[in-house]
Amino acid sequence: MALHRRFARRVRKEKKMNRQQRRAAARRQTVSLPKSQEKLVAGLYKNGITDKDLKAEWYKGLEAGRAEGIYSCYAAAILAAQDEFGFGKKRLMRLIRKLDEHVCNTLSSKEAIDTVFDKTFIRLSFSDPFGHVEES
Repeated sequence: MALHRRFARRVRKEKKMNRQQRRAAARRQTVSLPKSQEKLVAGLYKNGITDKDLKAEWYKGLEAGRAEGIYSCYAAAILAAQDEFGFGKKRLMRLIRKLDEHVCNTLSSKEAIDTVFDKTFIRLSFSDPFGHVEES
């Protein structure tokens, strides 16, 4: 039993590494993709699709998603104004122009949310998906 403990203690000592050795070992480790992803990447390169092409398409999708979000918000605001207040075509067009003005003139969503609070004392918080409007 004592021989076993001495052997285990010696093995533990040999495995101890200082910080520099641990960092060097971490740099040596490579991240490998699963076989299915490796085949996918190999197929993309084989067909002439590069990382630059993939990034360009990713950004196109991102912009399309942003545009869809903005279109949905405009449509929701118009429908809410018509349903709740009975706005006609002229008032809805004025609303759309004002929406455009505010969207184009605010630099960030944080700035827009702060402006809403300053003018109306309504706090918008999108961390809770069901209760994102709070009156102060």
